Amino acid sequence: MLSLLLEIKTECSSCGNPLPVNAFVENVFCDKCNIENTFNGGFWNSVFEDKLKEIKGFKDSEGRNSKIMGQYNIDMLYGRKNARCDECKTDIPDEEFVKFTESGMYKCAKCSREIFIRPATDSLKSFMPSACFIVDEDENLLMAKSEKPLKPESAKPVLYSCPSCAGSLEIDGKERIVVCKYCESKVYLPDDLWFSLHPVVSKQRWYITFDNKSVSEMLPEWDSIYDAAIDSEGNLYFATKLDTFDKVLTIWSCTSNLKKRWSINNLNIDKEHSHIAVTEKCNLYVWDDSKHSMYLLSGKDGSVIKKIDGGAPTKDNPYTFSMNCCETLISDSDDTILALINSTFVRFNADGTRASLWGVSSGGESQGFFSKLFSGSDDEIKIPESGLEESPELEKAENKPRI
Repeated sequence: MLSLLLEIKTECSSCGNPLPVNAFVENVFCDKCNIENTFNGGFWNSVFEDKLKEIKGFKDSEGRNSKIMGQYNIDMLYGRKNARCDECKTDIPDEEFVKFTESGMYKCAKCSREIFIRPATDSLKSFMPSACFIVDEDENLLMAKSEKPLKPESAKPVLYSCPSCAGSLEIDGKERIVVCKYCESKVYLPDDLWFSLHPVVSKQRWYITFDNKSVSEMLPEWDSIYDAAIDSEGNLYFATKLDTFDKVLTIWSCTSNLKKRWSINNLNIDKEHSHIAVTEKCNLYVWDDSKHSMYLLSGKDGSVIKKIDGGAPTKDNPYTFSMNCCETLISDSDDTILALINSTFVRFNADGTRASLWGVSSGGESQGFFSKLFSGSDDEIKIPESGLEESPELEKAENKPRI
């Protein structure tokens, strides 16, 4: 399983003292002033925003510190680390999580420390839909919400005498002002007693785990998008940069109802010069307009079907295949490629050889739609080295398509 490590501290909204947040909860009492701090959706949205996307790119045990300013100023450490016992540093095996359909305790296999585990709540899933479990929270913070609260040692009743009538007061640590059942005096508990019931809480690490399959099916979220396309079946294709510091281009696809299909990032293509176009057979052309060659990818899984090698024009071969300076292209119904390069129309066969720009395909094959618009034949068009100020006029275009 993939795990997000969290270590969170903020400040009490009343007294300003440090306030550890050692669980996914809506309320935390300050142990200095006993004021309840309420964390709304904005607080947790600030904590969780983009964290799963980030740790997917982290190496194991890689982490990062973060400061978030807002209604609450948040200091946090987060990273990618297997959920584990922080006493002896032993990982919790993935198979152990299968046992926790409800909240419960896991006993560390090495040191026998008990670790609280509960399934991800609906509230947490509203921020992180693929979350599975919350691990090693301070379960005392969940007492008010839990059906079977686990009392800490400090919450056991303590005997104390009423200063007014000397009657015994039962103190459970829930309230600092206790009413004597004998004389009805209101007794304010002194600091040494109150703080013995409420020892200073330090920040601790806790974890949120995610199923690897669920994470792999998540739609990528891009930092920059360079091109997009859609095929005849409604599948979407994107050329993107996923992270601010990402140096590679990611090509990915999803269905029309936004279910991820596949994702690849292993093509030697400069993201700033990337382009994509869908073919008649619902495959994908991907090219870099600063290079000559082009990839044909499978629309089903993103695998490379072939690479059409190109090169600069030479004296012996002035009509080479080249995507250099190609801003856009169309895959015609006869598998030919109509490209606009430096304001010049050029047509290629699927293997990269030059095709007749306007006119009948060689060998008697069915013509593509765009070739039906024109008459004549011209497969010896030279691509200019730089763009023209205006696109060429289509002087050979007739007034309707031909059969």
